[in-house]
Amino acid sequence: MTPNPQNPVAARSVQAGKLTKHPNPKFPSEARKRRLEGELKFRALVGEDGRIKSLDLLKGPLAFYPSACETILKWEYEPTLLAGSPVEVLTVITVNYDFKKK
Repeated sequence: MTPNPQNPVAARSVQAGKLTKHPNPKFPSEARKRRLEGELKFRALVGEDGRIKSLDLLKGPLAFYPSACETILKWEYEPTLLAGSPVEVLTVITVNYDFKKK
């Protein structure tokens, strides 16, 4: 099978193991005041260079969306190879906001 640059490869746990830059999101002050917690799930397209090219919220509280999105767009992965060539990868990213841990 040869890589097709028009169709990204789907990967879940495989991509998580290749994360090289992973800053943590800041807990939004308004959410902290309201003692909100939550989990957000995003569908991300990781480019051939290992950087996030697009990010779509699948579910989660909107109060955390700006913080999570801003941070995830700074994440970087090792490029994923298919038949020795870098390919784009679709993956799911989960970000948890737990008031007790922040």
